[in-house]
Amino acid sequence: MFKNIIWDFDGTLFDTYSAQTSLLSKIVLDEYNLTITKETIRAFTTNSFDFALKEIANIVNVEFEEIKNHFISSYPLVSLDDEFPYTYAYELCSMVRNSGGKNMINTHRGKERLFLLLRYYNMFELFSDIITADDDFPRKPDPTSFNTLIDRNGLNVGETLVIGDRELDILGGQNAGLQTYFFNSNNLDIEKVKSDFMGDNLEGVVQLKRGCSLTPRTTPKSYLWGYELRPSPKLPLTV
Repeated sequence: MFKNIIWDFDGTLFDTYSAQTSLLSKIVLDEYNLTITKETIRAFTTNSFDFALKEIANIVNVEFEEIKNHFISSYPLVSLDDEFPYTYAYELCSMVRNSGGKNMINTHRGKERLFLLLRYYNMFELFSDIITADDDFPRKPDPTSFNTLIDRNGLNVGETLVIGDRELDILGGQNAGLQTYFFNSNNLDIEKVKSDFMGDNLEGVVQLKRGCSLTPRTTPKSYLWGYELRPSPKLPLTV
């Protein structure tokens, strides 16, 4: 049974892709009078968010920086209510902390919006350490950021689980000698991802934490996010 979790953020701890793809689709329509479906944009983001921006820039025939700047200027206007923790995320983080373990985040996104979201959903205090793009580590799957979390938090690699929604998260964790859980929130081809465990929701991780036997590389029961979402209690937003 694991004691600690290193989380990816987007598509793993929080469902942010839905809001981001809606925003990008709106930008393309409003600024260039073109239509790119949310499904197409979501597929681009499964590689990386920068990859999605580059593909969109190619489609609308503008420079990457132009699309990126449109997104950067518009993103703060997206309601925090439209980006929320996945079902079981809050409960799982609480289980880890209450049993003496540590939750950590290792993400390629910047810290400003991430910290806002964690505070808005009353989750900031559940995390012992957070690495973001602002820390300027090599990008995953390079293991440097994972090794840094291991060293500065005194983690036992045999007691630490990495959870991510993309292959680069899984490879980064494995390169640091950690066990991995592939959270297939994007409905990717799971045969391409060689993770210790995998599932299409976080229920499987809760089972692992409780000491239940979970057959490696199986998919636990699916959940409809719209009906099963149980967001954590919110506190008044303070910046």
